[in-house]
Amino acid sequence: MGKILSVNDAPAKLISREIDRRVSKGGKPGAWPPLCSAARRLWLADHQYTDALRQLSQFQKHELPAAANAPPGAFGISGPLQTLADLTSVAMEDFKVVYFGEGDLEKLQLCYMLEQQQRNAVGDSLNPVQTILEYNTRLENGASWDIIRPALQLSIRAAFMNGIIKDGFLEPRLPNGSTPAVEDFRRAVDLTEEARRVFANVPGHIRGRTLEKTFLRGLKIRLAESLIKLYNHTEPPTLTIIEEIKNIGDWLVASCESSPLPEVDPPNSPETAERYWDLYTPHWGYPRAMGHIFRGMAYMQLGLHWNRVQLDSRTGKKGPSTGNMRDLRVAAEEYAQGAAWLPDDDVDGTNALWMAVFCMVRRGAYYLGDLQLMRTMALHEQGLWGPWFGGDYIPAGHSGKLASGEALRQSEGADPETICSPLVEWGEGVEVDQDILGEVLMPYIGRALRTTEREGGGMLLLGKIVRGVWEERRKLGEPGVGGLWEGLPGRVRENWESVWATYEKERLEGRRGGGGVTESLDKISLAERLM
Repeated sequence: MGKILSVNDAPAKLISREIDRRVSKGGKPGAWPPLCSAARRLWLADHQYTDALRQLSQFQKHELPAAANAPPGAFGISGPLQTLADLTSVAMEDFKVVYFGEGDLEKLQLCYMLEQQQRNAVGDSLNPVQTILEYNTRLENGASWDIIRPALQLSIRAAFMNGIIKDGFLEPRLPNGSTPAVEDFRRAVDLTEEARRVFANVPGHIRGRTLEKTFLRGLKIRLAESLIKLYNHTEPPTLTIIEEIKNIGDWLVASCESSPLPEVDPPNSPETAERYWDLYTPHWGYPRAMGHIFRGMAYMQLGLHWNRVQLDSRTGKKGPSTGNMRDLRVAAEEYAQGAAWLPDDDVDGTNALWMAVFCMVRRGAYYLGDLQLMRTMALHEQGLWGPWFGGDYIPAGHSGKLASGEALRQSEGADPETICSPLVEWGEGVEVDQDILGEVLMPYIGRALRTTEREGGGMLLLGKIVRGVWEERRKLGEPGVGGLWEGLPGRVRENWESVWATYEKERLEGRRGGGGVTESLDKISLAERLM
């Protein structure tokens, strides 16, 4: 989550201009952006957000009539109710559509004040459990859900919007080391979860959309993004933050696996298909992808910071260090799954691909052809979202780009089936007096290949994971997925098919007691790898 954009920088506005350009050239309205694309998701969300800002612009203060006998300084407020709900519904789907113009924050404050007055909502003076208890008490005392629902909705959405504003405009830290945005997002999540627990037996159409699981997914995504930002600005980084990010990722994935499809008419006609996939993309596909990405980030940090591995040489001296083999394997696989669940024009998916590349290169025991595939996919995707975000949105100094460039440079001229060693680094004060290949990397790779996959060993093959997710999406009927593999350069696809055949052959030989591991070790790149 970054700074709140101005309207001129908003990617969705550039996408809208491209739609207008295509239509002016004779293109059919609605033909682009295609169903399930990230461009379409941003464009549709921006339509809703623009309407919500138009409502926000109608808020104004006005003097009270003399007959009101109002105290000095008092004023009235007018404006359309439900404006805050409309703004937060879009921001929950994707923060990248959020932008504010001059005067919008002042209008937003008026919106808060009017809705608070009209709804009689519980403010933030009570904690989440006390807040929901208060609403339940009102129900028991005779209040109807027509009264409680909008008030409860305002309590949750006001906390959420407070987090958006603070994260977009403010950077202060609280005494306990957290940030205001984290506290507000967490309050919104806690209020929603407590309300879902207390009112579990109330039908969904009565308690309202704010308590639906799809809305909670969006809240948790924004919370996890703010936690990552907090982690990156915390010295020293704490395991507690990583655990919370991982728990959110686990919940998102489990939530989408338990209810993987929209509860609307199946896409059997053009009309139902459009509605179905426009719901699926932001509320099922995107949250599932982000869940895997959050888990990838958590395991990567665990692998690099808490369980670092220092490699011993046969001389008895300490060698260079790399990450924890198991954690980096899981991290690479989670990032790859997250990228594969996103459309190929999604900037978040491309970032996840580069992070997967970083983790695979730091871990080692991967095929060169698999690395080439992942890198090619990332570069291919950059060309798809580049016009809306700018080609440097993911900077040249990204850790994944640097790691892939280093690995490819040192494997230049090798066959796709070559098994690459990890990138390693020397600690401060460690004497560099060893044969990197013979004394450090070969033993490490041998241990990796002989260790079971369950314990983090074995060959890392991310292309298999990506293609598996693509196949799952194809079986769901998602439009356009079938052409993802064919859209990549033929040479890269052929190299990867060769890698896959080698992997299957050696895995079969390993089960039969053959020389699969021995043959693999013979194919390790002879390059010394230093970072």
